[in-house]
Amino acid sequence: MLTLFLFNNTFLEIVTITFTSLIIIEYLNIYSMVTTWHYLIGVSVAMSIFFYMFCLVFMKKLFLLTDLSGEDFLKILFLSFVSWFPLYLLEILKRIFWPSQKDKVLMIAKTQEIR
Repeated sequence: MLTLFLFNNTFLEIVTITFTSLIIIEYLNIYSMVTTWHYLIGVSVAMSIFFYMFCLVFMKKLFLLTDLSGEDFLKILFLSFVSWFPLYLLEILKRIFWPSQKDKVLMIAKTQEIR
C-alpha cells in the first residue's frame, strides 16, 4: 500500500519498484540474521547488488524494467526500511529479553573473563 501511496506510476513501474524493494529487504534480512560475517558474504552481496543495478541500467527491454530516478530510489530505500525495521527491532528485543541458551552462555563467559 505504501508503494501505491508514494508512487503514482504505471503497473510496470510499480513492479520494478516493488521488486527492487524486495531485493533490498532480502539484503537487510541477510544483515540482520548473519552473526559472524565472512568476507565472501560481503563480496557476494556487493556483486549481487552490482549485477542487479547492471540489469536495471542495461537490460531494461529484456526484463521489461523502467527507469528509476534518484528520487524513486530514495523512496524505495524508505519503503524497504519501513518494512524491514519493525521486524528487526522485534528481533533485537527478543534477544535482549529472551536470549537463547547460546547467548546466555556467552554472557556468562564474558562476565567471567572480565573478572
